Amino acid sequence: MKRLNKQISWIYNVNREVYLLQEILEEKYFTLDEENIWHVFRFGINLLNENFEQAKLEGYEEIRYDRYGGHHNLDLKEIKIFYVGEWKDIWLKIYRKLSDKEKQKYICCLTENFYLKKKNFYQSYCEKCIECLIQEEVESILEGKREQKDFIKIFKQAIQDESINKFYMQVLCDEIVGYDKVNIEKIIALLNEKNATYLFTYIIMYYSIYKFSFEWEYINLNMLKLLWKQHGNMEENAEFILKEIKLKRLNVTATIFVAFSLSS
Repeated sequence: MKRLNKQISWIYNVNREVYLLQEILEEKYFTLDEENIWHVFRFGINLLNENFEQAKLEGYEEIRYDRYGGHHNLDLKEIKIFYVGEWKDIWLKIYRKLSDKEKQKYICCLTENFYLKKKNFYQSYCEKCIECLIQEEVESILEGKREQKDFIKIFKQAIQDESINKFYMQVLCDEIVGYDKVNIEKIIALLNEKNATYLFTYIIMYYSIYKFSFEWEYINLNMLKLLWKQHGNMEENAEFILKEIKLKRLNVTATIFVAFSLSS
């Protein structure tokens, strides 16, 4: 399908496409079985890729998911942003409608172009969708609504990707500190060596700085033992760990504490 560089109604058409796909997923026109859901997904992929191609032709430089979030780099220059938050919501709805067996295939479809040397809009978009689904499913595990073994079957391949593994580590950092209601050793094992090293350091640092001594009895020792088995060389990973600690913006004391510990 040939696209014109100047297409006045393009954005309007994009919004209409999203609206119609949302109505289809809400079964306003017909009942969806898994075969039909896959047809909707493949149709959506074609539409979205055409829209990304058109966005490039129109001079859009970034894709974003929140129209109302902060735009820090806009202080430096004016850039054209293509918002795809509604498209992302459609992809998440499709995932939720599938059985676990089909969810595994779905995630594989989203990861199949991760290994391109140069990221394109669609690859970045797929990564974002997977990140949202990982966050959602980890929360379900901690709430006792999802089995770890099912999560592993669905996401094991995707989490092997370095950027996804790092995001997964960040999710675990936010979710599991001080949480001991559910044993999550199985999903901890999906972390690579570098991220396991960071998570171990972060948990020890968090309890050392923010918890009273009597609260140490609530720390998950089995999880720490597993992270210790998985961890790598502290000195080799020092730069990465310090960078991540600073991004957490805990406090200056935390950064000094870690820097001293790693250098000693």
